[in-house]
Amino acid sequence: MTPNLSRSRHLGTSFALLVASASLFISCGESTGIANGITVGFWSGIETNPGWSVCFFVSSDGTQLVPDPSCGEPGEWSFGYEVQDGTTPNATPCLFTFKYPDPITIGSGGAFAVNDWQPSPTGPTFSFSGTVLEATASGTGTAVDAAFNGGSCTNDWTAMPSVP
Repeated sequence: MTPNLSRSRHLGTSFALLVASASLFISCGESTGIANGITVGFWSGIETNPGWSVCFFVSSDGTQLVPDPSCGEPGEWSFGYEVQDGTTPNATPCLFTFKYPDPITIGSGGAFAVNDWQPSPTGPTFSFSGTVLEATASGTGTAVDAAFNGGSCTNDWTAMPSVP
């Protein structure tokens, strides 16, 4: 029996196109659709003068924020936040930066939160929360440290799906 080479070539070409399409679709750091009512992939937000910046990465199933190199070097972070125009309870300007390394569960209604995280025994304690739905997200971050006049520094953020 002689094999059907034209069919074999056609299947090989189709497979190659399928693999190429899949690798473009699943490329690291890009939004790849909606899962669990949330756009998956890299999200970011920024405000200037002096402002703040935020970034996070939604898992492919839309149930977690997961570590990804898209959210800044060095390393992989599930949530990164830099604030240069926060305020203390006494209305004094303040600033803080953190990069959270662990996965964060996205709960019902798109809500997530991390409370009282202290990456260093002598450094500030961070809490942050937000809600992410389809293609919009917003939340608040707070750093608690004796160095802040009033003990804490708080700032609001917004984000949307982005390309790193």
